[in-house]
Amino acid sequence: MTRMEGRPPRRPGTHGMKTASFRWRSNVPAHAPSAFTLIEMLIVTAILGVVIAAIVACLAGGLRVWESARRFDKVETEAMFALAAVQKDVMNAIPFYALPFRGSPDGMAFPCLVSVLSGEGGEEVAVGTAAYRLDYGRGRLIRRAWAFPRPEPPEQNAETVAGRVRNARLWYAPDPADRTASGGAQWQDIWQDASNLPRRVRIDLGLDDEGETRTFSRTFVIPVVRPGQGGG
Repeated sequence: MTRMEGRPPRRPGTHGMKTASFRWRSNVPAHAPSAFTLIEMLIVTAILGVVIAAIVACLAGGLRVWESARRFDKVETEAMFALAAVQKDVMNAIPFYALPFRGSPDGMAFPCLVSVLSGEGGEEVAVGTAAYRLDYGRGRLIRRAWAFPRPEPPEQNAETVAGRVRNARLWYAPDPADRTASGGAQWQDIWQDASNLPRRVRIDLGLDDEGETRTFSRTFVIPVVRPGQGGG
């Protein structure tokens, strides 16, 4: 028997048998693509929700603070100008025999130095009357001023000192040295002493602030109060 050329010799004991080789195969690829699981997605979504809620809350709080500051500044400015106008007239109040001080809870009229138009188109200071009244129908505080002995002008020509008035009240207190004053030096909402001026005047002014009432109070001291000082 001749050996076939080009074939390797067979090993002893392997004649007619085939060798079997086993390889373990894994179902997971060696380089599987990475991805989020459902739990990871839920966790990320929850974190994003918390972050977004915090940002929205911060923005909403900032807008509320800004809006409150804007409203506060507007109402505060209007009240400041109104109280300044009242203070100017009260500080210029003087006793005058022909013009008694009249005071009620919703208005007052008193003699003081007022600025009126002169014949040449300018302004001059003269003894006259300053009158304030709370116009609840239109929600405003109005002012009129005229020189003595001119007649009292109609309310159609009144100046609006403050708008958006929801409630207001005027108070008066006599000079503590005046023993004849009724009620002593206590506050009263009506002034009936035609021969004398009150010592102090207080106004409680409530303005409408987007549906809420904000009250501003101020007390004014009249420099001249006792009878026999100036005037008549």
